[in-house]
Parts: sequence; structure tokens; C-alpha cells
Amino acid sequence: MVLNSLVYRPNRVPQRQRYAQTHTDKLVYLRMPRSRLYYYSYLGFFGVGMAGTTYGLYSLITGKPVGST
Repeated sequence: MVLNSLVYRPNRVPQRQRYAQTHTDKLVYLRMPRSRLYYYSYLGFFGVGMAGTTYGLYSLITGKPVGST
């Protein structure tokens, strides 16, 4: 069957719950293995987006000088 690999997967929820609950020295959103990658990628994209927004707002507020074409 084509969907057997999706339907008959092992249940890893208890294993991941134990892993997340035993590592208490880290923050909650940084406990799982790939969470640092996701979190810091999000922060990077957010920072670039905020910098672009700030630059756009600054250029809209200051505008062009009167004599330039």
C-alpha cells in the first residue's frame, strides 16, 4: 500500500515527552534537538524584516530632497 509508511508509523510521543521533561536546564522552546535551528532562523528572519521595515519607514519619513530628480 502506498500510505503504509504514513499510517503505520511508530508512536514517538512518549519518548519525546520524556526527553523534553528531563532536560530542565534549557528553556522550554530550546529543549528539543532541532529547536535551536528553528528558533534562531526565526530570529534572523525577524531581525532582517524589522531592519527592512525600519529602513522603509525612515526613507518615507525623510523623503527626497526638493532639488533632486
